[in-house]
Amino acid sequence: MSMYIQGKIVGVVDKQAKPKKNEETGAITQGNYYGVVGVKVEGVDRDGFETSALYRLSVFGDDYKSRLHDTYRQLVGQEALVPVRVSADNSRQLSYFLSGIPLKPASETFAPARKSPSELIAQAQATRAAQQEQISKPPAPQTAARA
Repeated sequence: MSMYIQGKIVGVVDKQAKPKKNEETGAITQGNYYGVVGVKVEGVDRDGFETSALYRLSVFGDDYKSRLHDTYRQLVGQEALVPVRVSADNSRQLSYFLSGIPLKPASETFAPARKSPSELIAQAQATRAAQQEQISKPPAPQTAARA
């Protein structure tokens, strides 16, 4: 299941899984590298109490190799809308995986730029003056086209 989480980026960490020993051959294999992005979500529950949750979003395989999690490093301490893939394992525990680049929060993305009332009045007056000037100009004389 995919969803978006809006929250504050807490940190980005590169990690390596523990080395594993093969029981048959005795060979030790290096653990795979992976990344973790921490996202803190704050809100208010139905009783009016403030709540917060920390989501640890894992980055594995090709996403780690393409350094997907590095795009979040510059956003540490800032709000972001984070695409997440959620999965459940046999023990009914939820795992969260990073599934894309960060987006701006909806409040920033869709909020139009607001102008002050004085700027709006000045813009309206300038538009009206330009329209009046065009109306008062006599039309340019037309010349006959030569064939």
